[in-house]
Amino acid sequence: MLTYTTLFFVIWHGLPWIQSTPTKEKVFLLVFDGFVHDFEKLTTNMPNFQKLASEGVKAKGLIPPFPSATFPSMTTLSTGLYPESHGIIRNNFYNKDGVYFRWNGDPKDQNNSMFFTREPIWLTNQKQKGHSSVYYWPGYYSFDEKPTYHNQEIRYLGANITESQKHIAETFDVYEKDPSLNFMVLYVDAPDTTGHVHGVTSKEYTARIEALDKMVLGYLRQKLSKHPEINLIIVADHGQINTQKDRFYFVNDYVPKEMLALYPYGCNSVCALKPSKGHSTEEVIERLEPLLQTGGFRIFNRESKDTKLQVPNFLHYTQNELIPPILILPKPGWILYDTRPPKPRGHRLIGAHGYDPSNCPEMQSIFYASGPAFKKGVLMKAFDNVNVYPLLAHLLGIKPRPNNGSLTVFKHVLKDWNDTNDLDWSNFSLYGSIFTVCVLLVLIAKTRLRVICVSCICHFCAVIYRLICRPKKKHQYMRVSRDRNEDEEEDDEV
Repeated sequence: MLTYTTLFFVIWHGLPWIQSTPTKEKVFLLVFDGFVHDFEKLTTNMPNFQKLASEGVKAKGLIPPFPSATFPSMTTLSTGLYPESHGIIRNNFYNKDGVYFRWNGDPKDQNNSMFFTREPIWLTNQKQKGHSSVYYWPGYYSFDEKPTYHNQEIRYLGANITESQKHIAETFDVYEKDPSLNFMVLYVDAPDTTGHVHGVTSKEYTARIEALDKMVLGYLRQKLSKHPEINLIIVADHGQINTQKDRFYFVNDYVPKEMLALYPYGCNSVCALKPSKGHSTEEVIERLEPLLQTGGFRIFNRESKDTKLQVPNFLHYTQNELIPPILILPKPGWILYDTRPPKPRGHRLIGAHGYDPSNCPEMQSIFYASGPAFKKGVLMKAFDNVNVYPLLAHLLGIKPRPNNGSLTVFKHVLKDWNDTNDLDWSNFSLYGSIFTVCVLLVLIAKTRLRVICVSCICHFCAVIYRLICRPKKKHQYMRVSRDRNEDEEEDDEV
């Protein structure tokens, strides 16, 4: 019996050894806002990005979740979850109690756990003995436990390059004093605003990204040159596309305000509507029929049983009660506002985002990575940004929270990759439990109790029995039926 007990503990504790040893790397995550993935079409005067691509890894694009907006995408980056799972479904939305969530950059307006319920990676890192520094991240101040190092006075960086340099310097000052600081984050709100105001093909946008290359990335690379042990990862939350000035529409031209609850709901590149009490979803959609006739909009009913009207599964935008039943998706470049202003606007939205990324590649942003963990000169295919989270967890050597991402996306770019990483370790505890139960059943069988489950989902028992027991003759076993009321004797040679 001692032998069996020993075998049990060897198997149980030995299985995790199959997985690669946590890397325990140092990581600096730099996040831009509204940085288009194909900026090479605009300018070649980006020496620091070009150098980074040759020294490490570059992706053709980083695909944001739907909707491709700052808050949903940034929360996906920090949790590895789609918006329907992490709950930040828009930059502005209502919760079930009618409390309005809005994006204006002020941590105080986001300081409510009713909205931010999923643990971000910097807190997971801290709970596993790491230290994190976070210089602004949407919603970072909404958790009881704050980043190890942060500045609560930072309301919003406001695309201020000088402030960004200041926070880079502060981060490295802390790093040189605290060897436990293994995860550093900096968010730069640029070039998003420039794109909104001038468009992404404008000279102003080009000048802005050139300045970011020189003044932010260039300055950061100078600091990193003294710390080659740090891995640098650069991403952006989304891209942008220019709007079409003759393709602006307004919900209230089709649906009276009194037919909609919690109005307005923040429409532009995507619009979500909820009927008011006394009005049905079908009634509102019928009112929107002329909008469909323009040929520039798709309308979905999240409550419909008709598959043609249902929100497509690939959007991952159905399994959350905060998502309104009516979803309107404009064509790329088309805009649907909620309310027509009483007089013409002084300016219009030139650059926009939020569109369905599968139908608008301009929503893709950037991904670069370099450092001791990465191979050099590798160009990756575009991939979903939900996968950045497991990459960060792998590099930091921490156990990730349940997430929708996959580390296998990076199998060709990580130096330490081995084939065992292809296994889905998020289900490891399940596999370990099944394996252990099967081993115990085999051991019971070996002690002549002659009971073994042969209806196991993986048929592990038979395999393990051959390995451990090595039977030389046929035995008879009791079959544990899938129907608890049905037990039958049968011969089963294992």
